[in-house]
Amino acid sequence: KAERARKAQDAAKAAAANKATAAAAKKAKAAKRAEATMAANKLIKEGEGHLAAGKWGAARTAFQSALAKKSRSARARAGLGKAAFQQKKFAEAAENYLKATKLNKRNAEYEVQLGMAYFKQKKYADAKKRWERALSLKPGHAKATRYLKIVQKKL
Repeated sequence: KAERARKAQDAAKAAAANKATAAAAKKAKAAKRAEATMAANKLIKEGEGHLAAGKWGAARTAFQSALAKKSRSARARAGLGKAAFQQKKFAEAAENYLKATKLNKRNAEYEVQLGMAYFKQKKYADAKKRWERALSLKPGHAKATRYLKIVQKKL
């Protein structure tokens, strides 16, 4: 009996130690994620500053670095889209804006920009669809409304 009780007590201690180790690992993982998010946000702000200054290559580098830290950042994807668009790389811009719209399904601006990237590639039906989506997200969106009138003439 005493031996069984001791084994049960040892098993309980081992389980408690495993639980504590798992909790510590979970806490460390959460801290690492928060640190990566902060680093990515800093890089995104840097990229946005480069965009504002017209430094497209530097902006792309910052956004790519942000994505290396946080691969599911819609803002970084949209930033890459904007930099590519400014460099007249419309297919690449569309690819990045499309990823941004998938990561943030409620952002009308990403839809408008994706539509513009399609428009520049003469993909008028796709552009129209994106601008209609932008208006469904944000009724009365001025750019989407204006662009829709323009694309109607192309179809």
